Order: sequence, then structure tokens, then C-alpha cells
Amino acid sequence: SSKFTRSSTKVFRGSYAGKLAATDNSGVTIRQTVRNLTAGARYTFSGQVNIPTSSDTFTLKLQVVWRTGDTVLGTSTIKTYTASTSGWNLATASFNAPTGTTNAQVQIVASSLNRTIYLDEFLFRR
Repeated sequence: SSKFTRSSTKVFRGSYAGKLAATDNSGVTIRQTVRNLTAGARYTFSGQVNIPTSSDTFTLKLQVVWRTGDTVLGTSTIKTYTASTSGWNLATASFNAPTGTTNAQVQIVASSLNRTIYLDEFLFRR
């Protein structure tokens, strides 16, 4: 998506962070597929989110969509944001991969976005 770029403006660690920005009350989904997962195994997600103060009403969800091939087995929500974070905020959660899982999509889902959000150090691991 052209609404997701890298930025050196607000960074948790390193040189760049992800920047999700819109000025048109967009719905935006950014996803990355993680392959070769083991059904029943425990996976952990962690990442930093920085949502500067704004009067915008929005929703940001961090999710894991568990799949076998292209078939969705279920969705786990890591964290939902509806307000500014007053700096960097750690989003973390652990889940057992459902029976049949072969891959997952880790996704950022924004709705009614009319602001800028910064994301950094996203990690999905076993």
C-alpha cells in the first residue's frame, strides 16, 4: 500500500520505522505471510506502536490470521488501538497455532484512518 512507507521521523530503535499515514479516512490492511508453521506450536508476536495525539476517530488492529494453504482457520487479535499512545507502546501476545496451520498472515488493519501511526520492531516467532 502507498499509505505504508518507512520513516526516520519517529523510530523506536534503529534507523527506520514503518509509517502508516492517510488523510482520507481510509481502510488499510498491510499483511505479511509467514510460512512453514507447525500446528499446535506456540507463537509469539511483539511490536512497538506509536500513535501521536489527534482528534481523529480510528481503529487499528494487529492480528494473526491462521491458515492452511489459502484457507483461513481463524484470527487472533494481538491488540486493538482506538486512541493515541503517548509514545511507544508494546503490543505482545502468544497463541497456539490451530490444528492444520501451515502458514499465517500477520496483519495491520486500520479503519477510518485520518492520521499517522508509527510501527517498529515487529517480530513473530516460535
